[in-house]
Amino acid sequence: MVGTKAKPKLKKILEPLGRFGDRIGLTPNRITVIGFSISILTGVMIYLSQILTPKIEFFGFSYILSENTRILFLAFALVCLFWSGFFDVFDGAVARYQNNITVFGGFLDSVLDRYSDTIYLFAIIYSGYCELYVGIFAIIGSFLVSYTRARGEAGGVDSKHMAVGIAERSERMLIICATIFIQGLIYYTDPNSIIDQRWGPIGFGVLILAIITQITVVHRIIAAYKNFPKEPITEQNSDD
Repeated sequence: MVGTKAKPKLKKILEPLGRFGDRIGLTPNRITVIGFSISILTGVMIYLSQILTPKIEFFGFSYILSENTRILFLAFALVCLFWSGFFDVFDGAVARYQNNITVFGGFLDSVLDRYSDTIYLFAIIYSGYCELYVGIFAIIGSFLVSYTRARGEAGGVDSKHMAVGIAERSERMLIICATIFIQGLIYYTDPNSIIDQRWGPIGFGVLILAIITQITVVHRIIAAYKNFPKEPITEQNSDD
């Protein structure tokens, strides 16, 4: 919701960024793929932050990492998540500046956003930062927030009616960034804190995501119900 309201102002702010991207020869789709690649690094950094005895092996050389390295990996994860979000708005700025807003570009951006959300949430689950069922509900909710809006707009509801709720992607990423930062502070103040912190800051953040995404989905279902055309239809298209 906050992200939707801020978009008109952001478009003006990001105009110089779009000009810069055009000058260095970037295309919107290329930027989208770069942002997705960074989100993969985010997942890797989150996973590495939870290895009990981190060990790097490369061409016969090995190096045992210290406990404090968890802080470094979480810091890298935070930076990667930030840049992933940055590229998510960068591609739109370049597309607008180049007057190159295409249907496929929007489709690709939406698909890779869903992959990105799944990657960092799965990394959090697999690394033991949250309970399995909480993470699964957060992933499902993240998907349905996007899906309900897309289906509502496809059914003829104006986007301003479907852009309701408190769990758009920008808000979700801010929550994860904040909780990763807090988790890093805990590791910094107490390097020997327990590894399995399923109800630590990150786990609590994922729980918040699981709750607010479901609330947003219900909110959008209600908005769709109120604004869908009331005339009966003769044929229902398949979701596939």
